[in-house]
Amino acid sequence: MGRPARGKIIWLRRLAPASQPISPYPIGASVPALRAKGSALRSRYSLLSIVPPVPPALINACLRRWSRVWGLSQSFALDVGQASFNIICPRAIEPGPMLYFDVGQPIWFHLHNVPAGFSPPHSNGGFVVLSHWDTDHYAYGRQNQSFHKKHWFAPAQTSVGPNAHTFAMQLHSLRRLHLVAPGKSSRNRRGARIIRCTGNSVNGSGLALHLRAVGRDILFTGDAEYHEIPSMRGIRLSGLQLPHHGGKLSGVAAIPSALAAPARAIISCGRPNRYGHPSVVTISSHMKANWKVEVTAAMPGVPRGDRRL
Repeated sequence: MGRPARGKIIWLRRLAPASQPISPYPIGASVPALRAKGSALRSRYSLLSIVPPVPPALINACLRRWSRVWGLSQSFALDVGQASFNIICPRAIEPGPMLYFDVGQPIWFHLHNVPAGFSPPHSNGGFVVLSHWDTDHYAYGRQNQSFHKKHWFAPAQTSVGPNAHTFAMQLHSLRRLHLVAPGKSSRNRRGARIIRCTGNSVNGSGLALHLRAVGRDILFTGDAEYHEIPSMRGIRLSGLQLPHHGGKLSGVAAIPSALAAPARAIISCGRPNRYGHPSVVTISSHMKANWKVEVTAAMPGVPRGDRRL
């Protein structure tokens, strides 16, 4: 399959209520509106001014209370195209209170690989854990009002785009945003816990999600590489979401140990995509480490679809 052609933005119109035009506003016909908006779209913002962040351990106390049912639940990476959307629910068919890890959809030049009629399982309760403030990890939740009613746990990052900043302010106005500061996670216990990653980039300084039950440990990485996720040393996993849609890993990223074959490793991506995800080298290195790698996108001989961890 070929990759999509490159293009450039020649006109923009904001459609989502959460994304109203931001300053600077045009002051007359002599000031092109698109030029002002384009300049604003390149701006970066800190989330620290919105609400004081809290340590990861405080959030984990809340997640543990919810995740007492996790021993009977199931985890899925949903096929949403070149984006990330994961759910943890008590039953596969009957949605109950859910934990979502990322609720994204592809950005505009990857919208061609969104599955027709995508409609994720939904419940009135549950939480959203956002790995980081990249559009392909939160855009579906921003554009669907039902997700605005949920409590969001997200990293208190200091360099996000204007759309992310506007959405974070909206969630705060609804009292649904809980920003997570850098710091140590709580110790390994049964249930769910978030881990604040230690990298310097937006990808590497977000949140990972660790799920533990009897005989099972599952790690959702978002876009952070393995060496950027602390407090996982020595834990043998039975399920794994590969970092950054299966992209190439840096040389310092040691692949986690698989608990037993066939431990499942999932890649969330859509094909074709501009980045060439997933990387054949990344898939091969995980298979050599005894992981059974599955991809939400269509691969030779395998149709696209949701993947269970």
